[in-house]
Amino acid sequence: VLKQISTVLSAEAEGIGSDLALAFRSAAEMMKRRGICVILSDFRSADYWSELTVLSSKHDVIAIRITDPVDRQYPRSGLVQLKDPETGESIFGFGRSKKFRDEYAEFWEIERLNWINGCRRIGVDTLEINTEDDVAVKLMEYFNRRNKRK
Repeated sequence: VLKQISTVLSAEAEGIGSDLALAFRSAAEMMKRRGICVILSDFRSADYWSELTVLSSKHDVIAIRITDPVDRQYPRSGLVQLKDPETGESIFGFGRSKKFRDEYAEFWEIERLNWINGCRRIGVDTLEINTEDDVAVKLMEYFNRRNKRK
């Protein structure tokens, strides 16, 4: 296990963005016996649900979604070009527009709820940790709740 962790940590990133489908497929292939798989990600990747379903059918999966305050509330600002680091696509956002800020917040809330419901449907436990949260406290609260359920 330590060798596998060391290999993962020393790997050089290739390309742009992340390929969660590949990561989930690789984990399912590498983990021969049933175990716990903890995933830390922002889960802003496309087309990974079938691989996550396979992984969760073989293992106890905990999906920890890392979020940022900007994910919920777009800052009041002027015209800003927003570039998706995963796809390279750009759009313009006008933070002074209440309509734009409201649509932005609604879009990300719908994405969040779809992620939670998708995970729940396939038996994946979820936890959301904001970049401003105390990670240790959030993890302790989560595992205390999880132990009470089991």
